Amino acid sequence: MSDPSFEGKHIKGDSNDAIYLVLDGKLRHVANPAVWEALFGTGEWKFQVVPQALVDNFSKGAAIDQTTPLIKGDGDPVYLIDEKKKRWISSPDVFNRYGFSWDTIKSVGSVSDLIPSGPNIN
Repeated sequence: MSDPSFEGKHIKGDSNDAIYLVLDGKLRHVANPAVWEALFGTGEWKFQVVPQALVDNFSKGAAIDQTTPLIKGDGDPVYLIDEKKKRWISSPDVFNRYGFSWDTIKSVGSVSDLIPSGPNIN
């Protein structure tokens, strides 16, 4: 199942502790608190509790782990590293819709040019 209205949301089933980011119509398990803080910041954890049946029926993608940081090269674009590819987050509105934290972006300079590009996050 994929429901476009959930895109960019952080959700948790009502009978499980796993928290997910909905990215590309798939649930992406946020592996641990350190990963959460690296993407979404250290403030209050904001997620929507939904019926477990909804979580169980959603398509699942690869877990989001410590290999999934937010980076910035020499220019303005911000990227999410996702499965060894940089994915351009296409606007500040999109960045905010996904709940990412501006304070956690790592500046990597021209190293970003060496990372293959994946699909944009729109």
